[in-house]
Amino acid sequence: MGGTASAAAMVWPALALAQTTQSAGDTTIQEVVVTATRRESALLDAPVAVSAFGGAQLQARQVTDVGDLSSLVPNFQFGTSYGEARATIRGIGTNDVNGGADPGVAYHLDGVYIGTTGPAGNSFFDISRVEVLRGPQGTLFGQNATGGTVNLIPNRPTPQLGGYVSGTVGADPFLYNVEGALNGPLDPSGDLSGRLSLLKTYNEGYTKNLAPDGPRWLDDDDSLGVRGQLLYKPNDAFELHAELTYQRTDDNGPGYQLIGRGGTSGLPTIAQTLGGVLPPLDEHDVYANEGYAKGEFLLATLDGSLKLGQGMLKVLLSAGRTQSDTDADGDGTAVDFTSSQVDYLARQVFGEVFYDVKPIETLDVIVGANAYYQDLNQVFNVPVSVILGPTPVTVSLGGRLYTSTYAQFAHVDWDATKRIKVFGGVRYTVDHKVYTEFNNFVGTDSGSPSWDQLTYEGGVSAKLTNELNAYVKYSTGFKGGGLQLGTLSAPVKPETDSSTEAGLKGLFFGRTLETNLAVFHMPYSNLQLTKVEGFVTGFENAAKATVDGAELETTWRATHAFRLEFTGSLLDARFDQFESADPSDPNPVVQNLAGKRLPSSPPAAFSLGGYYTLDGYAPGPVTLGARYYWQAKEYFDAFNTPDISQAAVGRADLTVNFASRDGVWSASLFAKNIADAVVRDTGIVVSNLLGSPALVTLAPGRSVGVTLRRNF
Repeated sequence: MGGTASAAAMVWPALALAQTTQSAGDTTIQEVVVTATRRESALLDAPVAVSAFGGAQLQARQVTDVGDLSSLVPNFQFGTSYGEARATIRGIGTNDVNGGADPGVAYHLDGVYIGTTGPAGNSFFDISRVEVLRGPQGTLFGQNATGGTVNLIPNRPTPQLGGYVSGTVGADPFLYNVEGALNGPLDPSGDLSGRLSLLKTYNEGYTKNLAPDGPRWLDDDDSLGVRGQLLYKPNDAFELHAELTYQRTDDNGPGYQLIGRGGTSGLPTIAQTLGGVLPPLDEHDVYANEGYAKGEFLLATLDGSLKLGQGMLKVLLSAGRTQSDTDADGDGTAVDFTSSQVDYLARQVFGEVFYDVKPIETLDVIVGANAYYQDLNQVFNVPVSVILGPTPVTVSLGGRLYTSTYAQFAHVDWDATKRIKVFGGVRYTVDHKVYTEFNNFVGTDSGSPSWDQLTYEGGVSAKLTNELNAYVKYSTGFKGGGLQLGTLSAPVKPETDSSTEAGLKGLFFGRTLETNLAVFHMPYSNLQLTKVEGFVTGFENAAKATVDGAELETTWRATHAFRLEFTGSLLDARFDQFESADPSDPNPVVQNLAGKRLPSSPPAAFSLGGYYTLDGYAPGPVTLGARYYWQAKEYFDAFNTPDISQAAVGRADLTVNFASRDGVWSASLFAKNIADAVVRDTGIVVSNLLGSPALVTLAPGRSVGVTLRRNF
């Protein structure tokens, strides 16, 4: 992998921004550059817990979407539900089902905040780097980053003529993808350049459907992604960039595996009383009478920068559209009892302007403002074949939600001495929502709530030696209030959190060992949680919670041929003050949940990878790699129900990567989840009127294949 990264860096310098590179005889770890502080800085100097991966690293490790990052990033969990990504960092995320709630982990594509991800989570093609920031980012990245943020940065056009094409073929299940990019000048001077990128992906499906009348495979993939870019850069003082990204998915959707009835009663679900049975829980098997998931994502962006005085003025404007249409079996059995049909259309506009200036040698200042607008229209249908007799009944609920968010922010970095930096920032956010909602069994409702919040951060970083940096900071985050469209209940309060974090980043033993350590304490107020009550999804605030933990990322370059990578995390995320009743129990009673773990917050996890490069036996270096990821038990509900969980589990990946010495050819053999471990990544208990079936989604099973790439 080290050889692959070096070859890619020679051909595409942008790919080297966020990766470790070594020459053939070098054992030192090189500098990594990130934009986690809204300006380029060395990873070791950035006073924030951030994991960064360059394009060559993603390629070598077969990282194709956000979910693949869960085994590489500390305290990062991922799953999907009804066509939407569900990312959680340090126990903070969202389990929104009906629409109307904001995420707890912000997602940015080339600087644009994406409010509703849909197919955008599959944007991992022609990528320069991915940065995952952990902890509240309320000052620099704004609202809905209480848990953190995921920043996806594509490769931009350059005046050099070139490109690449790659193809992957795999089995168990059958899969293929074709990816390519063409880059070059569009005028004789090279001031105007363009880049066109394409990805076509097909995966037969990881989950087998045992029902005779549904699709044969679920958790499949049939998607297309296209990105076109233009860059006009006549000099270093001005540039203008236009980008258009389109993505489409058309597959059978996720498989929802029935694991029994929620709660502690031990009773069967209604579908089970009608003859339905559980699938084998130790296999990637489900029962589904139906299943499809179609989606489209379109984003147009125009951004530019202009050197103005002693600083740089940056402006970004974008407009996007996300559409999703899904239908999933709602009872998890072969009995054709019920399903869940979710359709939504989200349109958004996002704009930002900020000025990055250095008025004096020791002071860096960023001031700016942004605005976000979204129009979301969603319908959730639950047809039930048997309930009050032979006549089918359909529960239909949903509505329309308009969200307007405005913010102003400022951030300052002051070099107090040559080794000590003091930093701080502030952001004021106004969030306004207007909604109309309906439920065909209850009626309609509307409202227009508003919230505002001041978020801020401050801290000190110290350069203890030339290669060892420490920091301590205090930061706050804000997530807007929200609702579940169709529940006809009052919106819940906004979430707020604060974080006291200390970090140590350094290079040791002649730059052969890199270590990034972060410890944190995060009090949380009004955590937004969902639970299904009747045929609607309720929404409630957990008054108080506390998240404590530690994260370690380390790379040891033992020799020029051998490298070890370790990532580990400890997390104690628990409710301090929260009372709620479990609606899945036949006679729900209010419980004191203080001391219970937050959903999707395993208390411990680690990832260990070893890579050995053979040189001199082929036309280029060949790197053998193995990685093992393990996590402790993870609950999916606030009641910490034993069955609605994932037991401690581990997965192993193997890779063989080759790179030619001239950087033109590269190839990979891979085996992901080689033992075909069955891993649950999300869980939900649906309506108690249906017997409270507990349904989980599964992480991908085993996949083996080969990738061949040519740069030109």
